[in-house]
Amino acid sequence: MALSDHLDQAELAGWVRDARKRTFDLVSDLSDDQMMGPLLDIINPLLWEIGHHAGFQSKWVLRETCGQDPIREDEDALYDSIAIAHDTRWDLAFPSR
Repeated sequence: MALSDHLDQAELAGWVRDARKRTFDLVSDLSDDQMMGPLLDIINPLLWEIGHHAGFQSKWVLRETCGQDPIREDEDALYDSIAIAHDTRWDLAFPSR
């Protein structure tokens, strides 16, 4: 059974909105430098990680489950962890916060 068989789309969208708000609340006091962090082999920039998670929510909730268009046309080009090499994630043209 698909997830959409168990959940109302509005309820699922509400969960995504809640997660988005909580994420913004958690990072609201961080500087731009803190949002990027150091270039290390073992981590991704925090800003990229947040966008990556939002991109998954967009892909699996908005597009796949709800059948809607992506919020940003470039979200796969920015946040697809298979297509984007780790070392280039610090140099991407991220949207502003």
